[in-house]
Amino acid sequence: DVDGVDAAAVHRSLFAEDGFWLDGRNTSVLGDAGGPFGAVLTHRTSLRGGITHRDGEVLRGDVLDHVQGELSTMAHDIVVDETGSQVNLPFAFRLGLVGYLGYEVRRETADYPGETSEKSAPEPDAAFIRCGRAVVVQDSTVWILELQQRGTDYDGAWRRTAEAAVRAAKPTPKKFARREISLRPHMSKRAYAKRVARARAAIDAGDSYEVCLTTTFGAELDHVGDPLTWYEALRKQNPAPHAAYLKLDDVAVLCSSPERFLSIDAATKRVEARPFKGTAARYDDATQDLRSALTLQNCIKSNAENLMIADLLRNDLSRSCELGSVNVTELCALESFATVHQLVTTVEGTASTSTVDVVKQAFPPGSMTGAPKRRTCEILDDLEGRARGCYAGCLGFFGFDGSADLNVVIRTAVLSGLNSKPRLDVAAGGALTALSDTEEEWNEVVLKARAVADALVEGGVREEALVDD
Repeated sequence: DVDGVDAAAVHRSLFAEDGFWLDGRNTSVLGDAGGPFGAVLTHRTSLRGGITHRDGEVLRGDVLDHVQGELSTMAHDIVVDETGSQVNLPFAFRLGLVGYLGYEVRRETADYPGETSEKSAPEPDAAFIRCGRAVVVQDSTVWILELQQRGTDYDGAWRRTAEAAVRAAKPTPKKFARREISLRPHMSKRAYAKRVARARAAIDAGDSYEVCLTTTFGAELDHVGDPLTWYEALRKQNPAPHAAYLKLDDVAVLCSSPERFLSIDAATKRVEARPFKGTAARYDDATQDLRSALTLQNCIKSNAENLMIADLLRNDLSRSCELGSVNVTELCALESFATVHQLVTTVEGTASTSTVDVVKQAFPPGSMTGAPKRRTCEILDDLEGRARGCYAGCLGFFGFDGSADLNVVIRTAVLSGLNSKPRLDVAAGGALTALSDTEEEWNEVVLKARAVADALVEGGVREEALVDD
Protein backbone atom coordinates (compact mmCIF):
# COMPACT_ATOMS: atom_id res chain seq x y z
CA ASP A 1 0.00 0.00 0.00
CA VAL A 2 1.29 3.42 -0.99
CA ASP A 3 -0.58 6.66 -0.33
CA GLY A 4 -0.70 9.52 -2.80
CA VAL A 5 0.70 7.71 -5.84
CA ASP A 6 0.50 9.85 -8.96
CA ALA A 7 -0.02 7.66 -12.04
CA ALA A 8 1.37 10.30 -14.40
CA ALA A 9 4.55 10.54 -12.32
CA VAL A 10 4.94 6.74 -12.39
CA HIS A 11 4.54 6.78 -16.17
CA ARG A 12 7.20 9.49 -16.57
CA SER A 13 9.62 7.68 -14.31
CA LEU A 14 9.28 4.14 -15.68
CA PHE A 15 7.82 4.53 -19.17
CA ALA A 16 9.23 7.85 -20.34
CA GLU A 17 9.17 7.16 -24.09
CA ASP A 18 6.62 4.94 -25.81
CA GLY A 19 4.04 3.42 -23.50
CA PHE A 20 0.42 3.36 -22.37
CA TRP A 21 -1.89 4.40 -19.57
CA LEU A 22 -5.28 2.67 -19.33
CA ASP A 23 -7.07 5.17 -17.14
CA GLY A 24 -10.21 3.74 -15.53
CA ARG A 25 -12.45 5.16 -12.83
CA ASN A 26 -10.33 3.89 -9.91
CA THR A 27 -7.65 1.81 -11.67
CA SER A 28 -4.68 2.92 -13.76
CA VAL A 29 -2.66 0.41 -15.78
CA LEU A 30 0.75 1.68 -16.92
CA GLY A 31 3.28 -0.12 -19.11
CA ASP A 32 5.47 -0.26 -22.18
CA ALA A 33 7.18 -2.69 -24.54
CA GLY A 34 10.30 -3.05 -22.40
CA GLY A 35 11.69 -6.21 -20.89
CA PRO A 36 12.34 -9.63 -22.44
CA PHE A 37 8.73 -10.19 -23.50
CA GLY A 38 7.95 -6.71 -24.83
CA ALA A 39 7.33 -5.83 -28.48
CA VAL A 40 5.51 -3.25 -30.62
CA LEU A 41 3.13 -4.26 -33.43
CA THR A 42 1.84 -1.75 -36.00
CA HIS A 43 -0.47 -2.66 -38.85
CA ARG A 44 -1.77 -1.27 -42.13
CA THR A 45 -4.69 -2.75 -44.04
CA SER A 46 -4.43 -3.31 -47.79
CA LEU A 47 -6.38 -4.89 -50.65
CA ARG A 48 -3.33 -7.09 -51.16
CA GLY A 49 -3.46 -8.20 -47.56
CA GLY A 50 -2.58 -6.50 -44.30
CA ILE A 51 1.02 -5.90 -43.22
CA THR A 52 2.13 -5.94 -39.59
CA HIS A 53 5.54 -4.75 -38.40
CA ARG A 54 6.74 -6.34 -35.16
CA ASP A 55 10.05 -4.91 -33.99
CA GLY A 56 11.52 -4.97 -37.52
CA GLU A 57 9.87 -8.23 -38.59
CA VAL A 58 7.26 -8.06 -41.36
CA LEU A 59 4.14 -10.23 -40.98
CA ARG A 60 1.45 -10.56 -43.62
CA GLY A 61 -2.22 -11.23 -43.04
CA ASP A 62 -5.02 -9.94 -40.82
CA VAL A 63 -4.00 -8.15 -37.66
CA LEU A 64 -6.41 -10.12 -35.44
CA ASP A 65 -4.79 -13.36 -36.60
CA HIS A 66 -1.47 -11.97 -35.37
CA VAL A 67 -3.11 -10.87 -32.11
CA GLN A 68 -4.41 -14.42 -31.64
CA GLY A 69 -0.94 -15.81 -32.34
CA GLU A 70 0.65 -13.54 -29.74
CA LEU A 71 -1.95 -14.47 -27.13
CA SER A 72 -1.56 -18.19 -27.80
CA THR A 73 2.21 -17.99 -27.47
CA MET A 74 2.06 -16.10 -24.16
CA ALA A 75 -1.07 -17.73 -22.72
CA HIS A 76 -1.22 -18.10 -18.93
CA ASP A 77 -3.93 -18.28 -16.30
CA ILE A 78 -2.02 -18.24 -13.00
CA VAL A 79 -0.63 -15.22 -11.12
CA VAL A 80 1.88 -15.79 -8.33
CA ASP A 81 3.91 -13.58 -6.02
CA GLU A 82 7.71 -13.66 -5.63
CA THR A 83 7.43 -16.66 -3.30
CA GLY A 84 5.42 -18.67 -5.84
CA SER A 85 2.12 -18.41 -3.96
CA GLN A 86 -0.96 -17.92 -6.14
CA VAL A 87 -2.51 -14.44 -6.04
CA ASN A 88 -6.04 -13.33 -6.91
CA LEU A 89 -5.89 -9.86 -8.44
CA PRO A 90 -8.81 -7.44 -7.88
CA PHE A 91 -8.77 -6.25 -11.50
CA ALA A 92 -9.02 -7.85 -14.94
CA PHE A 93 -5.60 -6.98 -16.41
CA ARG A 94 -3.11 -9.89 -16.48
CA LEU A 95 -0.58 -8.45 -18.96
CA GLY A 96 -1.18 -8.84 -22.68
CA LEU A 97 -1.53 -6.78 -25.83
CA VAL A 98 -2.46 -3.14 -25.18
CA GLY A 99 -3.42 -0.85 -28.04
CA TYR A 100 -6.11 -0.21 -30.61
CA LEU A 101 -7.89 -1.57 -33.65
CA GLY A 102 -8.65 1.39 -35.91
CA TYR A 103 -11.86 1.66 -37.89
CA GLU A 104 -10.11 0.57 -41.12
CA VAL A 105 -9.55 -2.90 -39.64
CA ARG A 106 -13.19 -3.54 -40.56
CA ARG A 107 -11.79 -4.50 -43.97
CA GLU A 108 -10.34 -7.60 -42.29
CA THR A 109 -13.35 -8.62 -40.20
CA ALA A 110 -16.44 -10.59 -41.10
CA ASP A 111 -18.68 -7.60 -41.62
CA TYR A 112 -17.08 -5.52 -44.33
CA PRO A 113 -14.00 -6.35 -46.41
CA GLY A 114 -14.65 -3.38 -48.74
CA GLU A 115 -11.94 -1.34 -50.41
CA THR A 116 -9.03 0.54 -48.89
CA SER A 117 -9.45 4.31 -48.57
CA GLU A 118 -7.12 6.32 -50.78
CA LYS A 119 -6.55 8.77 -47.91
CA SER A 120 -4.92 6.90 -45.04
CA ALA A 121 -4.78 8.34 -41.54
CA PRO A 122 -1.42 9.46 -40.11
CA GLU A 123 -1.59 6.82 -37.36
CA PRO A 124 -1.38 3.06 -38.09
CA ASP A 125 -4.63 1.22 -38.76
CA ALA A 126 -3.87 -0.87 -35.66
CA ALA A 127 -1.13 -0.71 -33.04
CA PHE A 128 -0.35 -2.82 -29.98
CA ILE A 129 2.27 -3.04 -27.28
CA ARG A 130 3.03 -6.61 -26.20
CA CYS A 131 3.30 -5.88 -22.52
CA GLY A 132 5.28 -8.23 -20.30
CA ARG A 133 5.53 -5.84 -17.35
CA ALA A 134 3.25 -3.18 -15.93
CA VAL A 135 2.29 -1.16 -12.89
CA VAL A 136 -1.34 -1.10 -11.73
CA VAL A 137 -2.51 1.64 -9.37
CA GLN A 138 -5.85 0.94 -7.72
CA ASP A 139 -6.90 3.45 -5.08
CA SER A 140 -4.00 3.38 -2.58
CA THR A 141 -2.68 -0.05 -3.62
CA VAL A 142 -0.01 -0.59 -6.27
CA TRP A 143 0.62 -3.88 -8.07
CA ILE A 144 3.79 -4.58 -10.04
CA LEU A 145 3.27 -7.25 -12.71
CA GLU A 146 5.93 -9.14 -14.66
CA LEU A 147 5.69 -12.07 -17.05
CA GLN A 148 8.05 -14.86 -16.02
CA GLN A 149 9.13 -17.89 -18.03
CA ARG A 150 8.14 -21.06 -16.21
CA GLY A 151 11.12 -22.90 -14.77
CA THR A 152 13.46 -19.88 -14.71
CA ASP A 153 14.77 -18.00 -11.70
CA TYR A 154 13.19 -14.64 -10.89
CA ASP A 155 15.79 -11.95 -10.16
CA GLY A 156 13.37 -9.13 -9.24
CA ALA A 157 15.58 -6.35 -10.60
CA TRP A 158 12.85 -4.53 -12.52
CA ARG A 159 10.39 -5.01 -9.65
CA ARG A 160 12.79 -3.21 -7.32
CA THR A 161 13.26 -0.41 -9.85
CA ALA A 162 9.50 -0.08 -10.27
CA GLU A 163 8.88 -0.15 -6.54
CA ALA A 164 11.36 2.66 -5.96
CA ALA A 165 9.77 4.70 -8.75
CA VAL A 166 6.30 4.19 -7.28
CA ARG A 167 7.37 5.27 -3.79
CA ALA A 168 8.96 8.41 -5.26
CA ALA A 169 6.01 9.21 -7.51
CA LYS A 170 4.24 12.04 -5.74
CA PRO A 171 1.88 14.45 -7.50
CA THR A 172 3.96 16.92 -9.49
CA PRO A 173 1.54 18.75 -11.82
CA LYS A 174 3.09 19.68 -15.14
CA LYS A 175 2.11 23.04 -16.56
CA PHE A 176 0.12 22.85 -19.77
CA ALA A 177 -0.69 25.93 -21.79
CA ARG A 178 -3.53 25.56 -24.25
CA ARG A 179 -2.36 26.38 -27.76
CA GLU A 180 -3.59 29.67 -29.17
CA ILE A 181 -5.18 28.08 -32.20
CA SER A 182 -8.54 26.64 -33.20
CA LEU A 183 -9.36 23.36 -34.91
CA ARG A 184 -10.98 23.64 -38.32
CA PRO A 185 -13.34 21.07 -39.84
CA HIS A 186 -12.50 18.77 -42.71
CA MET A 187 -15.88 19.66 -44.19
CA SER A 188 -17.95 22.81 -43.72
CA LYS A 189 -21.38 22.97 -42.15
CA ARG A 190 -22.91 23.26 -45.62
CA ALA A 191 -20.96 20.24 -46.88
CA TYR A 192 -22.02 18.26 -43.82
CA ALA A 193 -25.65 19.23 -44.45
CA LYS A 194 -25.40 17.88 -48.01
CA ARG A 195 -24.13 14.57 -46.68
CA VAL A 196 -26.90 14.43 -44.10
CA ALA A 197 -29.38 14.80 -46.96
CA ARG A 198 -27.70 12.00 -48.92
CA ALA A 199 -27.71 9.76 -45.84
CA ARG A 200 -31.41 10.42 -45.29
CA ALA A 201 -32.06 9.59 -48.92
CA ALA A 202 -30.33 6.23 -48.39
CA ILE A 203 -32.49 5.66 -45.31
CA ASP A 204 -35.65 6.58 -47.22
CA ALA A 205 -34.61 4.13 -49.96
CA GLY A 206 -34.35 1.35 -47.39
CA ASP A 207 -30.57 0.93 -47.65
CA SER A 208 -30.01 1.72 -43.95
CA TYR A 209 -31.92 2.36 -40.74
CA GLU A 210 -29.24 4.62 -39.29
CA VAL A 211 -26.00 6.16 -40.57
CA CYS A 212 -23.27 7.35 -38.17
CA LEU A 213 -21.72 10.23 -40.13
CA THR A 214 -18.43 11.66 -38.84
CA THR A 215 -15.93 14.37 -39.68
CA THR A 216 -12.61 15.66 -38.35
CA PHE A 217 -11.45 18.97 -36.87
CA GLY A 218 -7.71 19.62 -36.96
CA ALA A 219 -4.77 22.01 -37.12
CA GLU A 220 -1.00 22.00 -37.55
CA LEU A 221 1.11 22.70 -34.45
CA ASP A 222 4.41 24.53 -34.12
CA HIS A 223 5.48 22.22 -31.29
CA VAL A 224 4.08 19.58 -28.93
CA GLY A 225 6.51 19.04 -26.06
CA ASP A 226 5.55 16.19 -23.74
CA PRO A 227 2.39 14.51 -25.16
CA LEU A 228 1.52 13.22 -21.68
CA THR A 229 0.85 16.78 -20.48
CA TRP A 230 -1.75 17.09 -23.24
CA TYR A 231 -3.46 13.96 -21.98
CA GLU A 232 -3.36 15.22 -18.38
CA ALA A 233 -5.12 18.41 -19.52
CA LEU A 234 -7.79 16.37 -21.32
CA ARG A 235 -8.46 13.99 -18.41
CA LYS A 236 -8.70 16.92 -15.99
CA GLN A 237 -11.47 18.61 -18.00
CA ASN A 238 -13.14 15.51 -19.43
CA PRO A 239 -12.64 12.49 -17.12
CA ALA A 240 -14.13 9.24 -18.42
CA PRO A 241 -14.39 5.60 -17.29
CA HIS A 242 -12.64 4.18 -20.36
CA ALA A 243 -9.97 6.82 -20.90
CA ALA A 244 -6.51 5.97 -22.22
CA TYR A 245 -3.17 7.37 -23.33
CA LEU A 246 -1.03 5.58 -25.92
CA LYS A 247 2.28 6.88 -27.28
CA LEU A 248 4.07 5.02 -30.08
CA ASP A 249 6.85 6.57 -32.16
CA ASP A 250 5.50 9.82 -33.66
CA VAL A 251 1.83 9.35 -32.68
CA ALA A 252 0.04 9.88 -29.37
CA VAL A 253 -3.60 8.93 -28.82
CA LEU A 254 -5.38 10.91 -26.08
CA CYS A 255 -8.69 9.22 -25.39
CA SER A 256 -11.46 10.26 -22.97
CA SER A 257 -14.02 7.67 -24.02
CA PRO A 258 -17.00 6.96 -21.77
CA GLU A 259 -18.13 4.00 -23.93
CA ARG A 260 -17.27 0.33 -23.60
CA PHE A 261 -17.16 -1.68 -26.83
CA LEU A 262 -16.67 -5.14 -25.35
CA SER A 263 -15.39 -6.77 -22.19
CA ILE A 264 -14.82 -10.51 -21.92
CA ASP A 265 -14.25 -12.27 -18.59
CA ALA A 266 -11.70 -15.07 -18.97
CA ALA A 267 -13.18 -17.20 -16.19
CA THR A 268 -16.94 -16.89 -16.77
CA LYS A 269 -16.85 -16.13 -20.54
CA ARG A 270 -19.29 -13.29 -19.87
CA VAL A 271 -19.36 -10.72 -22.68
CA GLU A 272 -20.64 -7.20 -22.12
CA ALA A 273 -21.23 -4.36 -24.60
CA ARG A 274 -22.39 -0.89 -23.52
CA PRO A 275 -23.08 1.25 -26.60
CA PHE A 276 -24.00 4.93 -26.33
CA LYS A 277 -26.69 6.57 -28.44
CA GLY A 278 -28.12 10.03 -27.77
CA THR A 279 -26.15 13.04 -26.51
CA ALA A 280 -27.13 16.26 -24.72
CA ALA A 281 -25.02 19.07 -23.28
CA ARG A 282 -24.34 19.56 -19.56
CA TYR A 283 -24.98 22.97 -17.95
CA ASP A 284 -23.70 24.67 -14.81
CA ASP A 285 -27.24 25.70 -13.88
CA ALA A 286 -28.87 22.69 -12.16
CA THR A 287 -32.36 23.39 -13.53
CA GLN A 288 -31.13 23.76 -17.09
CA ASP A 289 -28.96 20.66 -16.73
CA LEU A 290 -31.91 18.59 -15.50
CA ARG A 291 -34.07 19.88 -18.35
CA SER A 292 -31.38 18.83 -20.83
CA ALA A 293 -31.22 15.32 -19.33
CA LEU A 294 -35.00 14.87 -19.32
CA THR A 295 -35.27 16.10 -22.90
CA LEU A 296 -32.72 13.48 -23.92
CA GLN A 297 -34.53 10.71 -22.06
CA ASN A 298 -37.79 11.57 -23.84
CA CYS A 299 -36.26 12.09 -27.28
CA ILE A 300 -37.96 9.79 -29.81
CA LYS A 301 -34.93 9.81 -32.13
CA SER A 302 -32.44 8.95 -29.37
CA ASN A 303 -34.62 6.12 -28.08
CA ALA A 304 -34.95 4.78 -31.63
CA GLU A 305 -31.15 4.85 -31.96
CA ASN A 306 -30.82 2.77 -28.80
CA LEU A 307 -33.33 0.22 -30.06
CA MET A 308 -31.33 -0.05 -33.28
CA ILE A 309 -28.00 -0.58 -31.53
CA ALA A 310 -29.56 -3.09 -29.11
CA ASP A 311 -30.75 -5.21 -32.04
CA LEU A 312 -27.47 -4.79 -33.91
CA LEU A 313 -25.39 -5.92 -30.94
CA ARG A 314 -27.73 -8.83 -30.20
CA ASN A 315 -26.99 -9.95 -33.75
CA ASP A 316 -23.22 -9.32 -33.44
CA LEU A 317 -22.91 -11.21 -30.14
CA SER A 318 -25.11 -14.08 -31.31
CA ARG A 319 -22.35 -15.00 -33.77
CA SER A 320 -19.90 -15.80 -30.98
CA CYS A 321 -22.06 -16.46 -27.90
CA GLU A 322 -23.99 -19.48 -26.67
CA LEU A 323 -27.49 -19.88 -28.06
CA GLY A 324 -30.01 -18.17 -25.82
CA SER A 325 -27.40 -16.36 -23.71
CA VAL A 326 -27.61 -12.93 -25.38
CA ASN A 327 -29.84 -10.49 -23.51
CA VAL A 328 -30.44 -6.74 -23.27
CA THR A 329 -30.05 -6.04 -19.56
CA GLU A 330 -30.34 -2.25 -19.74
CA LEU A 331 -32.05 -0.09 -22.36
CA CYS A 332 -31.84 3.70 -22.75
CA ALA A 333 -30.32 4.32 -19.30
CA LEU A 334 -29.19 7.89 -18.64
CA GLU A 335 -25.54 8.44 -17.69
CA SER A 336 -24.02 11.85 -17.07
CA PHE A 337 -20.39 12.82 -17.64
CA ALA A 338 -18.37 16.00 -17.24
CA THR A 339 -19.55 17.65 -20.46
CA VAL A 340 -22.50 15.61 -21.78
CA HIS A 341 -25.46 13.39 -20.87
CA GLN A 342 -25.72 10.08 -22.77
CA LEU A 343 -28.23 7.27 -23.20
CA VAL A 344 -26.67 3.84 -22.67
CA THR A 345 -27.79 0.30 -23.50
CA THR A 346 -26.18 -2.89 -22.13
CA VAL A 347 -26.12 -6.19 -24.04
CA GLU A 348 -24.63 -9.34 -22.49
CA GLY A 349 -23.90 -12.90 -23.55
CA THR A 350 -21.72 -15.93 -22.83
CA ALA A 351 -18.86 -16.51 -25.27
CA SER A 352 -18.72 -19.86 -27.07
CA THR A 353 -15.52 -19.09 -28.97
CA SER A 354 -12.19 -17.29 -28.44
CA THR A 355 -11.94 -13.73 -27.15
CA VAL A 356 -10.38 -12.57 -30.41
CA ASP A 357 -13.22 -14.12 -32.40
CA VAL A 358 -15.82 -12.39 -30.22
CA VAL A 359 -14.19 -9.06 -31.08
CA LYS A 360 -13.81 -9.95 -34.75
CA GLN A 361 -17.47 -10.87 -35.11
CA ALA A 362 -18.61 -7.57 -33.58
CA PHE A 363 -16.08 -5.20 -35.18
CA PRO A 364 -16.38 -2.36 -36.05
CA PRO A 365 -18.48 -1.03 -33.16
CA GLY A 366 -22.06 -0.77 -34.37
CA SER A 367 -22.58 2.51 -32.51
CA MET A 368 -20.10 4.06 -34.96
CA THR A 369 -21.58 2.62 -38.15
CA GLY A 370 -25.33 2.13 -38.11
CA ALA A 371 -27.39 -0.76 -39.42
CA PRO A 372 -27.33 -2.93 -41.38
CA LYS A 373 -23.61 -2.69 -40.74
CA ARG A 374 -22.12 -3.82 -44.05
CA ARG A 375 -24.30 -1.68 -46.31
CA THR A 376 -24.03 1.31 -43.99
CA CYS A 377 -20.22 1.07 -44.02
CA GLU A 378 -20.40 1.31 -47.83
CA ILE A 379 -22.59 4.40 -47.56
CA LEU A 380 -20.18 5.96 -45.06
CA ASP A 381 -17.20 5.34 -47.34
CA ASP A 382 -18.99 7.27 -50.07
CA LEU A 383 -20.08 10.11 -47.77
CA GLU A 384 -16.90 10.65 -45.75
CA GLY A 385 -14.19 10.00 -48.34
CA ARG A 386 -11.45 9.63 -45.74
CA ALA A 387 -9.94 7.08 -43.39
CA ARG A 388 -11.13 7.46 -39.81
CA GLY A 389 -7.87 6.11 -38.35
CA CYS A 390 -8.07 4.91 -34.76
CA TYR A 391 -11.30 6.90 -34.29
CA ALA A 392 -14.47 4.78 -34.23
CA GLY A 393 -12.37 1.67 -33.57
CA CYS A 394 -11.58 0.24 -30.13
CA LEU A 395 -8.75 0.67 -27.62
CA GLY A 396 -7.82 -1.36 -24.56
CA PHE A 397 -6.28 -4.76 -23.91
CA PHE A 398 -6.35 -8.42 -24.90
CA GLY A 399 -5.09 -10.31 -21.85
CA PHE A 400 -2.74 -13.29 -22.02
CA ASP A 401 -5.31 -15.10 -19.83
CA GLY A 402 -8.10 -14.73 -22.41
CA SER A 403 -9.75 -11.62 -20.98
CA ALA A 404 -10.32 -8.36 -22.83
CA ASP A 405 -11.64 -4.88 -22.17
CA LEU A 406 -11.96 -2.49 -25.10
CA ASN A 407 -13.54 0.94 -25.38
CA VAL A 408 -15.00 2.69 -28.41
CA VAL A 409 -12.54 5.34 -29.58
CA ILE A 410 -14.58 8.52 -29.27
CA ARG A 411 -13.89 11.86 -27.50
CA THR A 412 -10.32 11.41 -28.67
CA ALA A 413 -7.48 13.64 -29.85
CA VAL A 414 -4.63 12.33 -32.00
CA LEU A 415 -1.23 14.01 -32.00
CA SER A 416 0.68 12.90 -35.09
CA GLY A 417 3.92 13.83 -36.83
CA LEU A 418 5.64 14.30 -33.47
CA ASN A 419 9.07 13.79 -35.04
CA SER A 420 8.49 16.07 -38.04
CA LYS A 421 5.39 18.21 -38.69
CA PRO A 422 3.07 17.83 -35.71
CA ARG A 423 -0.68 18.24 -35.91
CA LEU A 424 -3.72 17.74 -33.73
CA ASP A 425 -6.94 16.08 -34.93
CA VAL A 426 -10.26 15.50 -33.18
CA ALA A 427 -13.03 13.51 -34.89
CA ALA A 428 -16.70 13.59 -34.01
CA GLY A 429 -19.97 12.36 -35.46
CA GLY A 430 -23.60 11.60 -34.90
CA ALA A 431 -26.23 9.04 -35.81
CA LEU A 432 -28.57 10.02 -38.63
CA THR A 433 -32.08 8.61 -38.89
CA ALA A 434 -35.20 9.49 -40.86
CA LEU A 435 -36.00 11.99 -38.07
CA SER A 436 -32.65 13.82 -38.25
CA ASP A 437 -32.63 17.61 -38.34
CA THR A 438 -29.60 19.00 -40.17
CA GLU A 439 -29.03 21.90 -37.77
CA GLU A 440 -29.31 19.67 -34.70
CA GLU A 441 -26.95 17.09 -36.21
CA TRP A 442 -24.25 19.67 -36.90
CA ASN A 443 -24.64 21.14 -33.41
CA GLU A 444 -24.19 17.66 -31.88
CA VAL A 445 -20.97 17.10 -33.85
CA VAL A 446 -19.58 20.47 -32.74
CA LEU A 447 -20.59 19.77 -29.12
CA LYS A 448 -18.70 16.46 -29.11
CA ALA A 449 -15.61 17.95 -30.76
CA ARG A 450 -15.54 20.87 -28.33
CA ALA A 451 -15.62 18.50 -25.35
CA VAL A 452 -12.09 17.49 -26.38
CA ALA A 453 -10.77 20.57 -28.18
CA ASP A 454 -11.58 23.05 -25.43
CA ALA A 455 -9.20 21.23 -23.08
CA LEU A 456 -6.29 21.56 -25.51
CA VAL A 457 -6.65 24.73 -27.62
CA GLU A 458 -7.81 28.27 -26.86
CA GLY A 459 -9.93 28.64 -29.97
CA GLY A 460 -11.93 25.42 -29.62
CA VAL A 461 -13.40 24.37 -32.96
CA ARG A 462 -14.31 26.65 -35.87
CA GLU A 463 -17.00 25.99 -38.40
CA GLU A 464 -15.43 27.07 -41.68
CA ALA A 465 -13.69 24.43 -43.77
CA LEU A 466 -10.18 24.22 -45.13
CA VAL A 467 -11.44 22.43 -48.26
CA ASP A 468 -14.11 23.18 -50.82
CA ASP A 469 -17.60 21.80 -50.31
